[in-house]
Formats: sequence, C-alpha cells, structure tokens
Amino acid sequence: MVFTHGSVVNFQESAREMFPEDLAYLFDTYLSDTDALLFGTIHLERQELHQFGYVQSLHIDPDRQLFRCLYTPMESSETKEIVRSLTELQISHEAHFDVIDQSQGKLRYQVAYVTFEDDDGEEITYFLADGKRVENPLMYVAAFWEHVSEVGRDVDFSMTGCQAHDLSRKLKS
Repeated sequence: MVFTHGSVVNFQESAREMFPEDLAYLFDTYLSDTDALLFGTIHLERQELHQFGYVQSLHIDPDRQLFRCLYTPMESSETKEIVRSLTELQISHEAHFDVIDQSQGKLRYQVAYVTFEDDDGEEITYFLADGKRVENPLMYVAAFWEHVSEVGRDVDFSMTGCQAHDLSRKLKS
C-alpha cells in the first residue's frame, strides 16, 4: 500500500509517497520525543477540534492493514482505543514551523495528521502533537492544518507510484 504524504516546513510545501512502515516510523519518532503526545481530531470546515487525550501507544500493522491508537482521555485514567483499517487511509500530513512561544521563546514545533475516509465518504483527520512543548498546542494544531491540509491532495502515488520505488523493486528481483 502506498499513499501521499503532504509536508510543510516553514511554508515550503512538498509531497512524497508514503508506505505504512514510513508512517509507523514517523509516529514512533513523535512518541519518543515527548511523554505527552496529544491525540484528537480536526475538521476545519465544521470548525471542530476534539482533543481525545494522550497517546499511550500507536501501532500501524501493514500485514493486518490496521492503524491502532491507545490513548488516555483527558478526563479519566481509563485507556481507550481507536482502530482504523489502513484501506481507509487517504493521506497523511506533517507541518513544521518555527514559532515564538510565550514561555519557551523561538522553537521548531511540529504536528502530524492522518486522514481516513469512512464508508459514507466522510473524512476524519487525526492529529498528533506534543502537549508540553508549547503553551497552547491546540492553537498550533488548527493553524498548521490550515497550511498543510491541501498539500499533496493533487498527487496520488497509489495510482502513479514513484519511479525510484519501481526501479529499486526491479533491481531487487
């Protein structure tokens, strides 16, 4: 399975092909960088931002085609789980911006997004962001999404593939 990953780094946009293993590595990096990784959903058209809680574990299983996130809700210590089929995965995004935080000063802040499509064709986008690095992380989650949400949507690596990937596969054969 291959899909598109849109990225914005300080307003520089790019899109690349992504595989489930690459997304798992990206999420593992986010998890290892903080002990307070926020998890929730964002839908700008409906002006909705839902913070579910803090990620306990996040697994992408390419063999079983599953995305699985265990998280602790903000209001309790009970662990909850969200499981999605990777066949519903539409696109992933990542935004990195240099920001000036009131308490930390200038720093690089990043947010990852992964978008799935349900049976009704409705998109649901989950976000991952460090909950302790800046004073108001949800403000950045929303602001960054405005800049990155459309990046890469005009490219479909699942249809075209990448010549470099195809060439390396041919060389291994």
